[in-house]
Amino acid sequence: MRRLQEAIQQVEDFARKNDHIRGLVYQGSLVMKNGKIDRFTDVDPAFYVDDVGYFLNDESWIKQFGTPIARFSDVGQNSDGMTWYTRLLLLKDGFKMDISFHHVNNAKYINEDPLYKVIIDKDGIFPKNTSRESNFYVKEPTEQQFHDKLNEFFFDTSYVIKSLRRNELFFTRFMYGVLNEKIEALLSWYMGIKHDFKVNIGAKGRYFFDLLDSKVKSMVIDTFAGKTYTDNLEALYAYFDLVHYLGAYIEEHLGLSYLHHTEKAMRKYIDQVKDIPLKLDEEIAL
Repeated sequence: MRRLQEAIQQVEDFARKNDHIRGLVYQGSLVMKNGKIDRFTDVDPAFYVDDVGYFLNDESWIKQFGTPIARFSDVGQNSDGMTWYTRLLLLKDGFKMDISFHHVNNAKYINEDPLYKVIIDKDGIFPKNTSRESNFYVKEPTEQQFHDKLNEFFFDTSYVIKSLRRNELFFTRFMYGVLNEKIEALLSWYMGIKHDFKVNIGAKGRYFFDLLDSKVKSMVIDTFAGKTYTDNLEALYAYFDLVHYLGAYIEEHLGLSYLHHTEKAMRKYIDQVKDIPLKLDEEIAL
């Protein structure tokens, strides 16, 4: 795998030598003050060009960076509906590049990006850089937001136990992912309290395990389900324990009321249905 600095230099050389490229902006962990930089760090260059079609219609330029073993293309739009294009490349030497092409007219929208750094500006097309990592900081929740996540979590646990009892394990795995979305919010608020709401947890909580204390980290790991029914049921109860701990902590430190009654009722429901026979003892007619 090539060195990160080598890849950065390749991108900048490419931008400076190609006259169609009028600006280069970096995004992602490279421009984060506390970004995780390691062997898996990729580069996310955004090229601002005078002719987008030049790069989309003839992709021979990719060879300058290597040979892709996997790739993905996508399209995005800014707030005014102006289009930009991406070429996500995993190269043969193991290096990954997420490249985007924007028309130079899109440069005026650069401040819509939450975090970026202008590297090259050949024509002065970019407005003053107002990018700050604080744009990613966790926001303190309202009581309504807190209750919404709790209610969603507790209700969705009913789908987990139902699918488990029916041996619908693929759907069970999907529902654990749904529960994780609620856990992500609770964990982010927990971390916000710990860091005075000046903390960046990363996309989908990717930095949680770098930030969490050992107790909560252990509780999170307990929610990772195994293969058997018993393993999955224990994981479900571990979710309840985690939510209770996080919810009580948020209640204590932010003064938001935790839904103790709802948790108690849903735990009782799980206890009641986890072993009941699936087969009905009655005839059904519609």
